[in-house]
Amino acid sequence: MNILVLLLITLNLLFPLWCVYTSCITRQGLEVNHVLLFSSGFFIYWILPIAIGVSKLFYEAPIMVLWYGIFDAIPPETLSLYLVITFAAYLSFWLGSEFVRRKLRGMPTYHRLAIDTRLLSLPLIIGTLLAGGFALVFRNQLFTGYTLGIGGANDDILKGTFVTSSVFLLALAFVYTARKDEMMHSPHIFWKAVLNPYFAAYLLASLLVLSLGGRLYFVSGLVMLLVYRTSYFQRIRFSSALWLLVIGVVFAGLVGLVRQNRNISLEEGWLLIMVEPLFTAFSLIHFLRDNAFELLKFPVFLISNFINLVPSPLFPQKLSYMLDPEEFGYVIYSPGGGENSFFSFMINFGVIGTFFALFASGACLSYLKVKDRNLLFRVVYVMLCGWLGFTFFRDPFFISIVKTMFQDSLVTPLLIVVLIQSLSNSLKRVSHLGRLDDSSTKAAL
Repeated sequence: MNILVLLLITLNLLFPLWCVYTSCITRQGLEVNHVLLFSSGFFIYWILPIAIGVSKLFYEAPIMVLWYGIFDAIPPETLSLYLVITFAAYLSFWLGSEFVRRKLRGMPTYHRLAIDTRLLSLPLIIGTLLAGGFALVFRNQLFTGYTLGIGGANDDILKGTFVTSSVFLLALAFVYTARKDEMMHSPHIFWKAVLNPYFAAYLLASLLVLSLGGRLYFVSGLVMLLVYRTSYFQRIRFSSALWLLVIGVVFAGLVGLVRQNRNISLEEGWLLIMVEPLFTAFSLIHFLRDNAFELLKFPVFLISNFINLVPSPLFPQKLSYMLDPEEFGYVIYSPGGGENSFFSFMINFGVIGTFFALFASGACLSYLKVKDRNLLFRVVYVMLCGWLGFTFFRDPFFISIVKTMFQDSLVTPLLIVVLIQSLSNSLKRVSHLGRLDDSSTKAAL
C-alpha cells in the first residue's frame, strides 16, 4: 500500500470528522445539518471506494473483478493527486460555510409570512390525486421488489413524474408544518408539528415510490425530517443517532438481500452494503484511469441540463437535447448505475472551478441556515440538505442539481409560498373591504 495515498486518505477522513465535531456536536446532542450531510456523502462516495480499492477488500469477489480491473490500472500518482483535490474540495465547501456563518453570526430577525394554511388544501388534493393516479398506473408493479428501479436516467417518464408528485407533496408538507409551528402557542414539539394530513399524504406516496425501487428518495425524505427536527426543534441524543446509523446499515443490507434472494456469507453481506458507493464509483475510477485533470472549465453540460425543467409530458424528447459529454470526448462509464459527482464536477468546472462551486454551495447553505428569515428559508434549507448526502454525490447533475435541488427544493417551495401568500393577502383585503362596507351600512342606518 502506497504510504502517501494512505496518509491522504487519513487526512480526508480526519479533517471532515473535525469539521463535523465543531459544527454539529454540542452538549445538547447532534445537529443533522449541511456540514454533516456533505461530509457523509463526501466520505461514502469520494473517499470510501478509494480506501477499499487501496486495501484490496473484496478483491476475490466475482462481482468486483471488473471494478478492480479498472482500479488497478490507476497510477499511484493519480490517486495521490485525486486525494489532494478531494481534500481541497472539501476544504472549499467548509470555508464557504464558515465564512458566511461567522459573517452573519448573531440572532437573525425572523418574519412570519402571511399564509392562510386553509389555502394549502387545494394543492394537497391535487398532489394526492396525481400520486393516486400514478399508483393506479403502476398497480401491478407496486411492492414487487427493487429490481425495477427509480432514479438515474430512467426512461420511464411516468415513473419520474410519480417521483416528482411525491416530492411536491413533501414540499407542501414542510410549508404547512412550518406555518403551523409558527402559530403554536405551546412549546415546540416536533412530532406534534409533523403529525398532520400533509405528511400523511406524502408518507403514503413515498412508500409507493419506495415499493417501485426509489429507496434513495424515501431515505432522503427521512433525512429531511431529521434536519428539520435537529435544526429547528431539538438536537438528537448520541445514542439515538447511533441507533439510526445501525438501522440505516441494516436497511441497506436488507435491500441487498432482497436483490440476491439467496443465503449469503457475512463477507458477502458487507459487500452488498458497499455495492452502492463502489458501483457508483465506476464513473470515478474510469475517469481517473483514462483522463487528465483540467484546471478550469465552463459548465456547458450543467447549463444544458436545465432543459430538464420542462415537464416530461410536454417534451418527452428533452434528454436528447442536452449536451452529451461523450460527444466531447468524455466517457460516462456507469454499468452499476449512478454517476459519481466528482466526475460531474470535473467535466463541468475543472479542478479550480470545482473549488469555487463548492465554496459557493457551502456559503449558500450556511446563509439559509444562519439567516433564517422566514419559513421559506427553513423549507428550502431542509430540502436541500436532504439531497446532499446521497443524490448530490451519486446522480447525474440533470437529476441531482437541476431536478431535485433546484426545481423540487427551491422553485417548488418558492412558488407555493408566493402563490399562497398572494392569495392570503387578497383574501385579507377582501375581508377588510367587506367589514368596511358593513360598518358604512350600519352607520348609514
